[in-house]
Amino acid sequence: MMYFSSDSHAFHTNILRYCKDTRPFESVEEMNAVIIKGWNSVVSDKDEIYHLGDLSFGDALQTRELLRQLRGKKHLVLGNHDKVIRSNRDIQGYFASVQEYKELKYDKKRIVLSHFPFLSWNGSYRGSWHLHGHSHNGLFEANANVRRLDVGVDSVGFSPISIEMVADTMKAKIVAPQPYQAD
Repeated sequence: MMYFSSDSHAFHTNILRYCKDTRPFESVEEMNAVIIKGWNSVVSDKDEIYHLGDLSFGDALQTRELLRQLRGKKHLVLGNHDKVIRSNRDIQGYFASVQEYKELKYDKKRIVLSHFPFLSWNGSYRGSWHLHGHSHNGLFEANANVRRLDVGVDSVGFSPISIEMVADTMKAKIVAPQPYQAD
């Protein structure tokens, strides 16, 4: 099974203030426990999970301990707050892959993965899907019904979302309009 998540912000005390509607925790320790429990409640050691950035605000020791507790074959698409992971090869070793951007295929569909949301992405007007994080359920714009999905914990909850749930969600969305007219 394949899963997706983003913006866990483990060990980030200020996120409790910034996202108080979606993170009603008394402490960062409580939030971290919910992140781990939610992840491990759906992801098995045999599953693949793509985390789309901003996994941990902890130091190297804290981040290593977090990763030891999280199940699955982990892939990371780097976010703007993944400084400790970005600079530490040892921590990167906990992931099957670490990259800035990733494209996958599922059921002959292209899936574009990035931390940041795109208005237009590779194949967007041909029906490809775009999964992202970063916006903490705050992305509201005119074309919100295109095949783009915020998979961050503030949008889909503290359990990663399965590829099947993504596919079901995308069925109700429209193909993005072509951004230009080709001759």
